[in-house]
Amino acid sequence: MTDLREELDAVLRTVHPGEAPVGAAMRQGRRLRLRRRAAAAAGAAAVAIAVAAGYPALSPKSAAPIPMGPSRIMKISVTPGPGGPSGVIALGTIGGTRWSVSISDSYAGGCISGTVGAEDIATGCYQSGTLFPVVSEGPLILQGSSNGDYVVAAGGVAAGVRYVVLTLTDGQQLKLIPVALGGHRYIAFATPAAVQVTKGTAYLGNGQELTAIPFDPPGFGIPWFGRWTSPGQREPQPVTAVVGSGRTDGKAWSVTAFIGPWGTCLQGNVAGNPNAGAACWPSAQMTSTELDTTLGDRLNYGPYRPLIVVGSAASAVTEVKVTLTNGTSVRVPARAAGREKFWVLALGPRQSVRGWTAYDAAGKQVASGSASS
Repeated sequence: MTDLREELDAVLRTVHPGEAPVGAAMRQGRRLRLRRRAAAAAGAAAVAIAVAAGYPALSPKSAAPIPMGPSRIMKISVTPGPGGPSGVIALGTIGGTRWSVSISDSYAGGCISGTVGAEDIATGCYQSGTLFPVVSEGPLILQGSSNGDYVVAAGGVAAGVRYVVLTLTDGQQLKLIPVALGGHRYIAFATPAAVQVTKGTAYLGNGQELTAIPFDPPGFGIPWFGRWTSPGQREPQPVTAVVGSGRTDGKAWSVTAFIGPWGTCLQGNVAGNPNAGAACWPSAQMTSTELDTTLGDRLNYGPYRPLIVVGSAASAVTEVKVTLTNGTSVRVPARAAGREKFWVLALGPRQSVRGWTAYDAAGKQVASGSASS
């Protein structure tokens, strides 16, 4: 068997990951950053925090609004870049506006630099490994940013992928050809923020193809490809449900579950926080009762309060009593989203979870645990 065929077999083996334990699935969920415009002071603080944490920093500038409507399609072109010393992965036009994306391997990982016209939109560095797919993530992974007018994304493709075709909401299809750089292969593209990606297809060197329906987070986020399938496989119907909401420390907050062909994604929203995020996992259904406080970081980026805490619940659970480290307790309902259940609360300053107890409809205790379990 040739090296190429071995690479292709390795890619295909990543398409259908087995059911993972709930806690591990949550902790491994790919974190999405939803970029929105922010006031100058808040934006400067967010940039400093993002760089320190190793996540992409955004320096939004004002850009001319893009007129979009059903009768007008802004033609998008994509041309592979030269890679090499320039680091240019792709370039092209949106209407009459030029764009380009380059990648460098500094900052112990990778840095994306994307421009549309004169605007720097995707300027940020990423932790090592987050710009190219690992064995559990299929043939493609994307990172990037949006300033509300444009979206710029880049990422790595697995060995054996000849090219990727993205289908957009306006009917256009973008053919993305990988460019080699620093021992990895990358693709990149730019679109108007009002245009989303509805499907991605990875074409392999042996003639086979893998298709994924991405999660396109509300708020001009970067599409997340979590579940890749072969042609003809049945896809689940999307389900959207608010699984938690309230007001804590004077701020309104909510968590929405988006379940569909991409897997499961939870998006947090806190009033006054321009850096909302989402946590996603591709295949594991949340069917047991557990708590993972690390999801708060992914759903509510930065030092913003309240801090969102999310747990999963078995089908029989109707309520969870959460005990806090200050000795108080709060009862949280378990809310359904499709065939999954979640329980969500938000913590104020100097609060954290000590333990929890789950109850069924009859008031019988059915599960319990601590924040560290």
